[in-house]
Amino acid sequence: MEKIMERYKTAQKTLKFLKKAIDDYENLQHQEYIEHLRNSKIQSFEFCVETMWKFLKLYFRKAYGVELDPGAKPIFRYCFKVNLVTEEEAKHLLKMVDDRNLSSHTYHEEFAEEMNERIENHYNLMEKIINQIGKKLNTENQKY
Repeated sequence: MEKIMERYKTAQKTLKFLKKAIDDYENLQHQEYIEHLRNSKIQSFEFCVETMWKFLKLYFRKAYGVELDPGAKPIFRYCFKVNLVTEEEAKHLLKMVDDRNLSSHTYHEEFAEEMNERIENHYNLMEKIINQIGKKLNTENQKY
């Protein structure tokens, strides 16, 4: 239980950092900081995706007794299999992983702008998932 709660709290914390980056970017008053803050927002997003899938992998192992293939996509596909997300949300999660992979392996200004526009939707879905699991962890007091 201790390890899964630690990972859960880490996932929550990274989501809070990402939300702050999203909010700061939206409220930015100084044009000179836009590129810097946008890049910070993208890096927060990348970190958030990583902590999220690693937390979910541990959660699924403990909650469902499954050992899933490593990597974000198999983990996010399993979210659909256990009805944690809808089919459309599962597709969104897979697109989110593609965005994360592209953002961390290549950098193009045009892509950074496109990605910046999608991050809030990605955040909202990750937050939904973490909140659903948090309710299960807190109310069911399962033996992790």
